[in-house]
Amino acid sequence: MAGFEHLLKSYNVRDELDDIASADPPAYLRRCFAEGLSASELPRARIQQLAVCGMVLDSILNDRDYDSLSRS
Repeated sequence: MAGFEHLLKSYNVRDELDDIASADPPAYLRRCFAEGLSASELPRARIQQLAVCGMVLDSILNDRDYDSLSRS
């Protein structure tokens, strides 16, 4: 997961990639999306977390590179 460190900086989601990497990644991502879908309201931090989880999946499944989104 070291290649995705730029996602934390650009989306300000603390330790998200470490949490994904240290857990069972497929289960963690499923839970992340399930909890997001079941919520009636999503705070900004939760939206950022869902965005990072989606980007992690997209980068793995579709070999996408999100370096261009990182802040300088």
